[in-house]
Amino acid sequence: MEIQTKRLVLIPCTLKLVERYAERGHSFGNHVLESVQHVNSDPSQFGWGVWFMVDHQSGELIGDMGFKGKPDKDGMVDIGYGIAKGHQQKGYATEGAKGLIEWAFSTGRVQKVKADCLQNNQASIRVLQKLGMEQVGMEGDLLLWELRSPAWSCFGSTVRKKTKNRFKKIKTLSKKFFLKTY
Repeated sequence: MEIQTKRLVLIPCTLKLVERYAERGHSFGNHVLESVQHVNSDPSQFGWGVWFMVDHQSGELIGDMGFKGKPDKDGMVDIGYGIAKGHQQKGYATEGAKGLIEWAFSTGRVQKVKADCLQNNQASIRVLQKLGMEQVGMEGDLLLWELRSPAWSCFGSTVRKKTKNRFKKIKTLSKKFFLKTY
């Protein structure tokens, strides 16, 4: 399974991928290894953990993003992202998060996406604003953000319909052409 955006391929993290990128000299935070462990112990977690962000053209790993688990009983997921230093401030976080959020909403299991960021992290604040997220509170030094599924239509009903059709098409095509296991 993968999500393709204009410049990125988002691939759910697996042990095989971690090993492949580690052989190329990449190091990973604990969240990546924890995500792999969760998927290995509960395969239904696949897609609801870390996804690697890979540059379409070069194949270079430029960061990771993902959810902090499956949707809860209210259909809520928590999203986070991190971009390698040499690739920051190029719109990758916004592009990747938009693709991931669209995928999550298209599953029918997600009604709300939440996120948090440090109050002094201007780059992350801009990403969350561009995604249409609303700041809903503060907890210590963290700003809390939310995006509800109907809010995604704030871009207009035509875009929402196109988005739904796009994902129907991707789902259909993925069964034939794009479904890859890593």
